[in-house]
Amino acid sequence: MPPPLDDTEQLDCCKLLGVIFQSNFKMDPHIQFVLSQCAQKMYVLKLLRHRGLPDAQLSVIANAVIVSRLLYALPAWGGFLSVELVNKINVFSTSATCWLHSVSYDCSRTYE
Repeated sequence: MPPPLDDTEQLDCCKLLGVIFQSNFKMDPHIQFVLSQCAQKMYVLKLLRHRGLPDAQLSVIANAVIVSRLLYALPAWGGFLSVELVNKINVFSTSATCWLHSVSYDCSRTYE
């Protein structure tokens, strides 16, 4: 890192337009934050299903609040993902898809 400027705090990471960037270009904090947000939204979807919302409407909401969050600014940060982070995203995505489509989706797929 360059030497700090006077009266300027140097940060290890920063959030820019909703994407958390680290000084070493690892995306671990961003992916952890995004997956945490998506898991919270999945809980809300489960509550909505329990209240009787039809699956077609649940799918629309899932695309609006989960898929859009996973894809937001992907060209900016996608190239910095490690295989481990890609697998974490794929596991979440597969489990969410299995839950939304219950039986009709092949939930046994694996990613490498």
